Amino acid sequence: MLGLESLTKSISGVLETVAKESVNSFRLHSGACDILIVRHGDHLRSSAWHVHTGKDISVGENALVRLQVTGVETEISLRIGDDKKCFFEGGAGDLRPSQDELAALQLKTGFNEAKFCIVELNGQTMRWDTKAQIPAGIFLWDASDKVVVADVEGPVVKGDLWSKGADVVMLATSKQPVEGVPGGLENVREGVSPFLSYLDRAGYRVLFLTSAPITRADRVRDTMNSIRQAEVQQWGRGASVPASPIMTSPDRMGTVLMRKLSDRTLGKLTGGAEQTSTKERALTELRALFASEEEQRGPAPAAGAEREKEKASGGPFCGGLCENALDAAMYEAAGVPKERIFVIDKIGRVEAFSKEHAHLVWASYVDMYPALTHVFPKTARVSRSAQ
Repeated sequence: MLGLESLTKSISGVLETVAKESVNSFRLHSGACDILIVRHGDHLRSSAWHVHTGKDISVGENALVRLQVTGVETEISLRIGDDKKCFFEGGAGDLRPSQDELAALQLKTGFNEAKFCIVELNGQTMRWDTKAQIPAGIFLWDASDKVVVADVEGPVVKGDLWSKGADVVMLATSKQPVEGVPGGLENVREGVSPFLSYLDRAGYRVLFLTSAPITRADRVRDTMNSIRQAEVQQWGRGASVPASPIMTSPDRMGTVLMRKLSDRTLGKLTGGAEQTSTKERALTELRALFASEEEQRGPAPAAGAEREKEKASGGPFCGGLCENALDAAMYEAAGVPKERIFVIDKIGRVEAFSKEHAHLVWASYVDMYPALTHVFPKTARVSRSAQ
């Protein structure tokens, strides 16, 4: 066992060196994670604001990052750290604006287009010049919303993004060319768009998870937008993928690749599960956004049947789509009801994760359509296509 521990430490050391010395080119790009804000009456609770500026953007020490929402500049600004990670006035660990700043944004329910503008004071004109803009999405949901979580890799796009190279290549060849849309639908799961569109019409919120690094967040968004446009052309307006937050890794490419390689190596050596993933941490944070004040204070955990009852009735997550049993177990641990976790295998087959529902197997999303109203019955929320 000591030999195994020594070996894993050695591997981690080598990977860390690679990340620091050999992948500097991956750290040039900027990026921002989508932001989810949950409304609890008059109180707003926000996910962390992860914004990285690229090393290829040359700015001085007086540079700031200012937020625009739907083209209007706001009072929110962030500073740029030495590591090019942005933070609020409280310091490097301050990744959330104040309650007053959130309220002043006057966000609409659902999707709000945002841009983080990197500005620098011009010493000659004494004006702030915009050096670059980083796109993102800010989503305002209600604490009562019911959320279906879906991995991008597997359930939406065939295979693991990282098996297609370091640069996120999601749409490789064109199955049905669409004017103005890059790539095609070769790697998109058949029927996934009508499936997601049904969830939206039934009143569910859809949240996407991906292992892609923050420096490729805009590429993932572009891909999802391409899927949205192309699938509507193929399936009709009933296949419109809802505008949804895409939660990427808050780390840059080098760190993500290092973690991915380390996870796979340790998994093979130990025969066990991978290390705690970015997705697991994201689910933990997102669940906390919906928690009531009583839940946040940490009540004594329920036991036995009471805990199962509490788990089934509480929490925002009411369904999950993933690509393997390990992710399914992670979803269950995050509070997703086991009977509504579905694993989409390599050939697109949809299988229930729960052993009690092992008979629920469909050849594809298309094959699952007739059962959707039973598996995901309509919620109280009225879906609005503009959200």
